[in-house]
Amino acid sequence: MIDFTYVVTQVNEDTNQIIIEYSSTGRKTINVGAPLPLNGISMDDYAVSYAPFSYWIEEEKGRYVPAVGISGSYSAPPPPVMPKFEPNIESSESESVPTYLDDEQLNELLESLKK
Repeated sequence: MIDFTYVVTQVNEDTNQIIIEYSSTGRKTINVGAPLPLNGISMDDYAVSYAPFSYWIEEEKGRYVPAVGISGSYSAPPPPVMPKFEPNIESSESESVPTYLDDEQLNELLESLKK
């Protein structure tokens, strides 16, 4: 759990922006820009929605500093084969129904239109 305090340090009604300063014991103080909250939203709830939890958690984990020259390789798996779409459409004669063509049918249609 991360406990924090916040202070709205700037309000700009012309641009509808505020700056919220977040502090938490043992963590870096962070300033976050946010749009002005909408009417009916409590400032506490709004401040929680913009709190820099992810930043503080990442900072606690620290950073891995790779050595210059480190390398590696990766082989990505092939993309999944998507099943062919086969529409199951029932309609009356007065209804407009889309026609789905496979590649061969499409090529035949295109060739016939060239003639």
